[in-house]
Amino acid sequence: MNKIRLTSLLILSPLAFIQCSSEKSISPNILIAIGDDISWPHMSAYGYTFVRTPGFDRVAREGILFNNAYIPNAKSAPSRACLLTGGNSWQLEEAGNHVPFFPPKFRTFFESLKAQGYYTGCTAKGWAPGVALDSSGKAKELTGTPFNKNKTVPPASGISHNYYAANFEDFLNSGKPGKPFCFRYGSTEPHRKYEYGSGVKKG
Repeated sequence: MNKIRLTSLLILSPLAFIQCSSEKSISPNILIAIGDDISWPHMSAYGYTFVRTPGFDRVAREGILFNNAYIPNAKSAPSRACLLTGGNSWQLEEAGNHVPFFPPKFRTFFESLKAQGYYTGCTAKGWAPGVALDSSGKAKELTGTPFNKNKTVPPASGISHNYYAANFEDFLNSGKPGKPFCFRYGSTEPHRKYEYGSGVKKG
């Protein structure tokens, strides 16, 4: 795997963090991680003791941890549209609805970064649910090229077979050395059916 220096963390709302180089650079690498239905207290970085999140805690400790961050829409697809465009849901027309049609006139920051020479991609959930087409009717990649080839055996039902880390590694290895990247990891695990006793079964 390519060695990358990622040294600071921004936690945006309960859902996301952006990690990028803290060195003065015109084109920092950007990693965005979003988990559906993760609430802000449910990370040990915020003092929660029932669930341990050492990876998040380390990045929060070595970077920036937000204690007050908000999204203008509590629904999943509209909040993702807000994050990706920088607009409020009431400004995004159909994209401000749940399971919407994403108007082709709105451009995501992934699309803008790609136009500026960034290598862009995502694994698992990028923008969804809904339909996103360009003006010619072709599907738009609102969060870059999908990387979902690698699969793993999950520890419980309802957990994705998507091997997130391996797909991120594929993304890194397929990019051009030295080219800045923006990658989105869209976890689906918190937003799932619960398998009773799965935690005890796995120790």
